[in-house]
Amino acid sequence: MKKIFVLFLFIAGYSTLLACKCGSLGMVGINFQKSDFVGEIEILKIRNSSSKSRTYLADVKVLKLYKGKEINTLEVHGLMGGIQSAACEVQIKQGQKFLMYLSGNDGDTIMSMTTSGNNATTGKYFTVSACTPKSEIKENSRTLALERAALEFLASNPSDLAQAFYLDNSVSAISDGDFKSYIITEPARSFAVYKLKVNGKSEVEEIEALQNFGSSQDGEIMRLIKKNFVIGKDFFSEVRNEEVLLTLFYNPDKNASTWGDTLTQSLVEPIFD
Repeated sequence: MKKIFVLFLFIAGYSTLLACKCGSLGMVGINFQKSDFVGEIEILKIRNSSSKSRTYLADVKVLKLYKGKEINTLEVHGLMGGIQSAACEVQIKQGQKFLMYLSGNDGDTIMSMTTSGNNATTGKYFTVSACTPKSEIKENSRTLALERAALEFLASNPSDLAQAFYLDNSVSAISDGDFKSYIITEPARSFAVYKLKVNGKSEVEEIEALQNFGSSQDGEIMRLIKKNFVIGKDFFSEVRNEEVLLTLFYNPDKNASTWGDTLTQSLVEPIFD
């Protein structure tokens, strides 16, 4: 079975115990493509906490905008001082700074039947829940620096093409198509963005690097993607007869990890290690 599906099914097996299930967290390319607003914000003030609707408002200042229009208020899903994590509620505090990806329906990122209807926006503000893709801004964060660099590239190179998952077509941990422990020699950049032409079998027919890693192995990486991988839209469906984008990050620290790949779309730390 394909590796990503295996991990998803393993996590999903706990759905009866953990009601809040989120999708696409850490998938920078996919989150950028799906979001109406992508930017760095500072929380200025918390107000209007409602125990009835379990929401409150957060006044914000936009520090940097990557996509969309300026915003000044968010609706936060939760109750100040007493959030329900199983219901995907979240607590945000004055003074915090975040890089956030916001869309008109925050529930799109939620995979829980018990909470899927609880995160629709009022239509006036974007809603923030535990499933909203976001990173708290902290000094000297290598992951944040990498995320920012990728967003700068995607914002400067707009495309109508959708971002897609990649799915490992092999079942062997030592397969040439497996990027689990793939080491890049002296890369100039830590991420690459590819445009893929995918055929009816969900295989890569053509591949073009919009930005590569700047390594002597760039050609080899592209050949391996074309030869060994099928391309998925999400956990449940594959791309067929389409052109899509694929953003990959290089993280050599994952070389000894049980679950994390050194070449991956996600900047989230592995859940199991």
